[in-house]
Amino acid sequence: AFFARALAPLGRPYGWGGLTPEGPGLDCSRFVQDVFKVFGYRLPRDASAQCAATRAAIAFDAGEPHEARARKLAELDAGPALLCMPGHVMLYLGSVDGDHHAVHAFWAYKRQENGGEVTVPVRRVVVTSLDLGRGTDAGSLLERLTSVNLL
Repeated sequence: AFFARALAPLGRPYGWGGLTPEGPGLDCSRFVQDVFKVFGYRLPRDASAQCAATRAAIAFDAGEPHEARARKLAELDAGPALLCMPGHVMLYLGSVDGDHHAVHAFWAYKRQENGGEVTVPVRRVVVTSLDLGRGTDAGSLLERLTSVNLL
């Protein structure tokens, strides 16, 4: 039931603070808040407050290598889980062949292209690999995680 609810808004427009030119949208924290509200959980409105209000099951050290982070995440036995990073929160879906995935609402990401970084707009609720952004100055989503939190 949880994952069905988490995937229900796929494709819905991103809107920081819930606003888009087309009407109501979702930002990352509103998306997470809406998913958990269905199951009776009241989470704060912004990403950092949501992560502070939940229990860290896995903590990552700054500079911890991608592979070490992937191994830690693979050991996660309980869910649903919030993936926390500065200014952003996602819902962990699991892994397929060692590639970890999350569902989240976000604006854009960077990737390497032709020797430089380019910004790729997303502007929707989507499922992505946590490898997204790997090789850029900011690093992958996995490399930017600070913690994996449980309710």
